[in-house]
Amino acid sequence: MGRDEHEKFPMRLALRHLLMRYRTGDERVDREVFARHTIPRSPLGRRDITLLTYMPASAWDPRPEHVGRLNYRICDLCRLGTIFKIHTSEVWKRRGYASWMLDRSRHFAPDFTWITSRQLHDARAFWQHVRTRVSLQYTPRRPCEHIEAALRATKDDWRAASKP
Repeated sequence: MGRDEHEKFPMRLALRHLLMRYRTGDERVDREVFARHTIPRSPLGRRDITLLTYMPASAWDPRPEHVGRLNYRICDLCRLGTIFKIHTSEVWKRRGYASWMLDRSRHFAPDFTWITSRQLHDARAFWQHVRTRVSLQYTPRRPCEHIEAALRATKDDWRAASKP
């Protein structure tokens, strides 16, 4: 790469990140559930896909019922996506919502390598199923140095809670 290409690279990353921020919002998943995407200000920041119901949780609580959530980060420099947490409420499991969230996260970084952080013992069957659908993806390993540095920099991250 020439000098000009190195100077353009950070601008290209910034533009890609800004376009993603404005391209996201509430998205219909099916007739019962919609997805809410949260993209951070920082390109390496925490990203969430939250699935909610169109109907309120109860007559006295107007908020939508929580169906599931996916927490992930992407690194444009390493072309790596890391899944940190995926959860589907017990009532909504086995309806394809977790796979939908994974597919949607890959939409934001289509040719990236995707990994997971730790995989809980009871979720290994799910990850094995996912790996049969998307070969060579979602193996458990450490994130890249850029994502780890971003994790150390944020105080509200799950790793910061375990440190004294």
